Amino acid sequence: MHRKNNDFEHVHDGKKYLLVNNMKKDYFDAREHCQRIGGDLASILDEDENSEINEVILTGKKDQSTFWAGGEAKGDGTWGWVDGSEWSYENFSKEIQLSGKCIELNEKDKTWSGVECEKKNHYVCKIGAEERQNRFVRINAVKREAEEIRFIEEQKEIALVSFIETNEKAY
Repeated sequence: MHRKNNDFEHVHDGKKYLLVNNMKKDYFDAREHCQRIGGDLASILDEDENSEINEVILTGKKDQSTFWAGGEAKGDGTWGWVDGSEWSYENFSKEIQLSGKCIELNEKDKTWSGVECEKKNHYVCKIGAEERQNRFVRINAVKREAEEIRFIEEQKEIALVSFIETNEKAY
């Protein structure tokens, strides 16, 4: 577990979980922040991952007891993970009505609720090893492309100088 600006990072099974504990955001702004750092709001694919995320929350939380995860209600009445993961596990509270379209994690009983997306919460981002690797590859590709462009521009400049010198000698 790593602490940074009141946020907590935790790595498990090649995925990094980040509990954003230094600000509260509505669901959509929280998701945008997770995407800017190379991940998405956390999908929870099994009981083990649910336990891991709750460990991150319990270790890193301030006084908040609910947190955004990356689940949304679909138009057909089913639920889905915003990162495209298969919906194969759920842990909704039996006591709380599903009154909204966004999933929040309840730290006290480690269950989920569907609540209104405009609510302000802390949140959990998940950044998979594959996404971090893809981001690294994209950054390196951009650097290589910039180097190639710089080389081509230098070659054009050399050719232009050579052309000018050749034409000046002709006159």
